[in-house]
Amino acid sequence: DNGLLGWVLSPLNPNNVGASPDQLAANAKALDSLRNINTDWQGVFMRNGNFMSHDLNLAGGTETSRFYVGAGYYAEDGIGVRSSLKRYTFRANFDSRTDKLTFSANSGVGYTKSSFIESENGVALANPFAAAYLALPYDVLFKADGTTAVGPGKTGANAYDRLFHTTQLSNQIKGNLSSTLNYDITRNVSIGGFAGLDYRQTVTERAVYPGSYAASTAGFPGNTGSYGNGYNNSFEYIVRGNAGYKNTFADDHDVNLRFVSEYSRSYFKGFNYAGYGINEKLLNTPAGITPGTVNNRLIPAVGGFKSERALFALMVLGDYTYKGKYILNFSVRRDGASVLPPD
Repeated sequence: DNGLLGWVLSPLNPNNVGASPDQLAANAKALDSLRNINTDWQGVFMRNGNFMSHDLNLAGGTETSRFYVGAGYYAEDGIGVRSSLKRYTFRANFDSRTDKLTFSANSGVGYTKSSFIESENGVALANPFAAAYLALPYDVLFKADGTTAVGPGKTGANAYDRLFHTTQLSNQIKGNLSSTLNYDITRNVSIGGFAGLDYRQTVTERAVYPGSYAASTAGFPGNTGSYGNGYNNSFEYIVRGNAGYKNTFADDHDVNLRFVSEYSRSYFKGFNYAGYGINEKLLNTPAGITPGTVNNRLIPAVGGFKSERALFALMVLGDYTYKGKYILNFSVRRDGASVLPPD
């Protein structure tokens, strides 16, 4: 491959036929130096991953009621340098049953803290998993003075330096709660209901340190670095009521009818910003952002969204069975969705 440095310096390269003895000697010296370099880029960017998991559970009950409580902790260091995850979970369930009444409640809370590495751009050179295979083995990771050998075309060193001069963090807390109730009014008539909710909040943090090679190639004003946060919240709930009727007539005709009404609503909102001109003494905090003006061109970037939607449904479901052999099923449903226009 004419793009490889070994071929560029080789005396077998036709382009070097007319080179002076001094130039050929310099090429030979450079080739000798290159042959003594064999950087293991996969070893630079990857490590042995490990994880640990701890769970504590408690369960019990009586003939009519049962309960369950559980807590968990999970921690992982990924195979990519700097990647990690920690998760804390808690769950509690309860159910009770009598001759006529059935009731259950379920709840859960979880918190996850993650540290990601560059990967959102697939096989982009900033992605260390890509750089582990794309970086040239005769490129060094560090210069003679101990600094990282960053620069144009230095795929491996640039990606490695980025690992320690950028952050990509995510914290998420989520919780859910649901409850189900069914009551038999008579042997043939029953009513019931269900209610559930789900809440999630995700906070992301993104930083590029000032003075780093990553900052110099990011397109910020000067070599100023950046710091940004993103906040995303979602809240959803659903309520369902139902009534049922079942009976057998003349021993041969089984009828089962169910009437259901359901309403669900979802709320979503988010906000994000990115500021520039980061104070080196105030990394990883919005306090390090320089206020933007027309003169310094450090105008922050901001964005956000807010939306909600709802769905209301009415349903009738039924089945008829004759002599346990012939079955007829039917259902009718009517929906009203906020995402559709009135017409």
